[in-house]
Amino acid sequence: MSTLEERTAYEKNPYFSGHIYGNFSPFYVTIAICTVLLGSIIVLNIVLGCCSKYRKYWQDRHTGNRWLVSIWSATPHKQPPLDFTELKEATYFQSLQI
Repeated sequence: MSTLEERTAYEKNPYFSGHIYGNFSPFYVTIAICTVLLGSIIVLNIVLGCCSKYRKYWQDRHTGNRWLVSIWSATPHKQPPLDFTELKEATYFQSLQI
């Protein structure tokens, strides 16, 4: 077991000039800003999902970015097919080559 003298021996070192305390204020400010932004997004999601006149759109899992949502979070069961009408034909891109 150490004694009090052993635990405070570093204070007698000639190179010891005092304790250095860190300033973590910028970190806490950044965490607070991110928390406020996340809270705002969650509240906006709840308002748009439950209380707006477009709630059927927000609650439908087949709206939005269906290219990514369908791949990562939705199974193909009872899912309507993707709409490929916005894509251009391959011949369009072949005519642009020089």
